[in-house]
Amino acid sequence: MLFPIGSFLDAAVAPLARKVLAGLGIGVLSFTVIQTLLDTLIGMAQAAYSGITGFAAAIIGLAGFGEAFGIIGGALVAGAIIGSGKSLGVVK
Repeated sequence: MLFPIGSFLDAAVAPLARKVLAGLGIGVLSFTVIQTLLDTLIGMAQAAYSGITGFAAAIIGLAGFGEAFGIIGGALVAGAIIGSGKSLGVVK
């Protein structure tokens, strides 16, 4: 029993390849949008705090504002990625 290999590949591999490529495309697109948005927000926050004096910057540094800002930024990234997966139907 012989069957053409081309029709087998077209029937079995083509749908899988389409799903993989579509998933990669959606992932890259959502990552680009989220990254651009968060870069803008972080830049705005840095610009808002760039005009403070040296003494105030020292107090803010001692208070751990840099670490807190990193934790908050990471939480925003994680929340945005999880939320985008749910809205696109990737995560249920």
